[in-house]
Amino acid sequence: MNFFGKRMVTCEETQKASQECAICLLLGLIQASNNSEANQVNLPKICMSTRCSSNYCSSSQPRLPSLSLELNLQPPTVLSQNPLALCFDNFASASECAELLKPSWRSSSAFAQVTSRVGSLVGVPPHRNELLRRTTSSVSSQSPLELHTDTNNGRLACFATAILYLTTVPPGFGGHTSLPLADADDDDVALLAARNLVSQNIHHASMSSPHDANVLEAAASACSEDEIRGVSCRPVEGRLFLFYGRDASGAVDPRSFHRGDPLDTHFNKAKVIIPFLKELPMDDIVDEEDYKNKISALFKEGMSLI
Repeated sequence: MNFFGKRMVTCEETQKASQECAICLLLGLIQASNNSEANQVNLPKICMSTRCSSNYCSSSQPRLPSLSLELNLQPPTVLSQNPLALCFDNFASASECAELLKPSWRSSSAFAQVTSRVGSLVGVPPHRNELLRRTTSSVSSQSPLELHTDTNNGRLACFATAILYLTTVPPGFGGHTSLPLADADDDDVALLAARNLVSQNIHHASMSSPHDANVLEAAASACSEDEIRGVSCRPVEGRLFLFYGRDASGAVDPRSFHRGDPLDTHFNKAKVIIPFLKELPMDDIVDEEDYKNKISALFKEGMSLI
């Protein structure tokens, strides 16, 4: 049984659990920075941060303050740990979202600020090789978005995806970003199908065998419609949904297969997002071993956010 059980978990449902963990982490950070005897304090050994200076942390190396504090962010809601999936409410302000909805969004100060903020959050500043676009979906224009990983279409250096929602879709009207294999057991049939795809270097369900495609589609439906598996993040203005598509070894994580759920036919507005596909700069990679080491370090940085 997973920590969150077998039913789909949403940002709203895990807010309390996430805050409880965040309180322990924030307490440790405050004590570590303000109390010379902080290392004497008996705190729960839940901190997985690679940035924390208190002795209940998993490593004894020197730490920096938590990035979420540095960036003045609310503590994230942890939706899953396999893959690591985090939800940051109010990542962008209402005024920033308004600027990013304008035709001149790429030249706005909000674009520069948010792009830099995302880069700081995941440990890789924006660079010219990253794919960046704004997408708009409505009931009349939406097309089915099948399960995929964000290493598809040759984006093999992509290690994390950060989706910024510029508009809100009310509960019950669809449009979620769903990860139906999140926290799936190792013998889960759909996870086995996803592993089969990844082993063949296939990163889009539509390119798989009919059997694997059907199994994955059933899993996606169970996540978005029946709400009995996986995790899902609802579009809310200013919310950032961050999840990692590669694990600590640098391999593609089959649990990171995801899709954008269809909008309900009664939703008469547009869903607008900016997906940041964060990549390692290829010019900085020496060889395969160097690549894996850097991916591992970035993954650990991600774990420090919870």
